[in-house]
Amino acid sequence: MGPDWPGKSNDLISWFLEIAEGEERTAPALVLRILMTNFAAIHTSSMAFTYALFELAAHPEHLLPMREEVEGVVKKQGWSKAALNSMVKVDSFLRESQRLNPGATVEMTRKVVAKEGFRFTDGIILLHGALVYVTSRAIHYDEVNYENSTKFDGFRFAQERVEYTANHDPSQDIFKRQMITTAVDHLPFGNGRQACPAMLAHLVVNYDIKAEVEGVRPPDAMVSLRITPSPSGKLCFRKRMD
Repeated sequence: MGPDWPGKSNDLISWFLEIAEGEERTAPALVLRILMTNFAAIHTSSMAFTYALFELAAHPEHLLPMREEVEGVVKKQGWSKAALNSMVKVDSFLRESQRLNPGATVEMTRKVVAKEGFRFTDGIILLHGALVYVTSRAIHYDEVNYENSTKFDGFRFAQERVEYTANHDPSQDIFKRQMITTAVDHLPFGNGRQACPAMLAHLVVNYDIKAEVEGVRPPDAMVSLRITPSPSGKLCFRKRMD
């Protein structure tokens, strides 16, 4: 039937089956790949959202503006993908949280597999087997890239998007500076895509939130080069009654 046919499945398991060969095509090997994919996909989403909650509790002044934005957008567009794309402040808050809370001190790990090594255009040579990292945390905290880089400004990117839209054709680069947009100065997940605006939108509309200690977010936990939200961090939630 060839590589493509009508009705061909287009999902993760199908992709694995298509590229796997030999022992890698056995059930145990395929299950292991699925488990590893789940681990990479699920824990990053959980960490990103947990960090956003920590920042919201420590900076509650962002709650009301986001709540008003969500309620206004939903009133006009309902709960839809298009509505989420219109929640500029919510998206900006998540992107800023990612900027200050990357998943590790370094990202985009690469290994030199060529036996002869790898030569950069400036003459630097990496030997076979060398590991290369991008110092994402240092990039995110660099004043060259971000004014007041150590300060949490939840609406930093919302303003940038407004300014960008005012000076560009709106049909182009519609995701400029959104949470899912990668850039040389924004590498929370390397070149991956990660977005959870719906969860934050639901929370800011339905709950009030504060930190256990007012204005103080739970500290991070370090595991080797990985940085994770505190597993013992506590936040206070109150269901809105109005």
